[in-house]
Amino acid sequence: MTIQGRKYTPTFEFYAGKHKQLITVENVQIEVDAGYEGRDQIILIEAKNAETRNVIIRQLYYPFHQWQVHTKKRVKLLFFEKRQNAYSFWEFGEKQKVKNTKVNRNISQKSKATF
Repeated sequence: MTIQGRKYTPTFEFYAGKHKQLITVENVQIEVDAGYEGRDQIILIEAKNAETRNVIIRQLYYPFHQWQVHTKKRVKLLFFEKRQNAYSFWEFGEKQKVKNTKVNRNISQKSKATF
């Protein structure tokens, strides 16, 4: 594990919602549960040890965005959840243009294992 812990974001902007409202983010605390850096990519992991009924999208997007801006490597974000004896992983996806961000809040389940 090469990335972990809390940091603060630099100022950045993105557009969200169907009305494309401009949102400015400044000095917001983010946390990465685990991160792994390879030669060509960075994988960030957000993990929950219990069933999650809703996820605050900024918990996923802000760390993802910050690492995307600070590296030329491909950035992937995985969401991990443990529900009793079932373990699930989802990959968070995004399409983005700098200064004119289109967020595709696409969380697709990649795999699930039950023990």
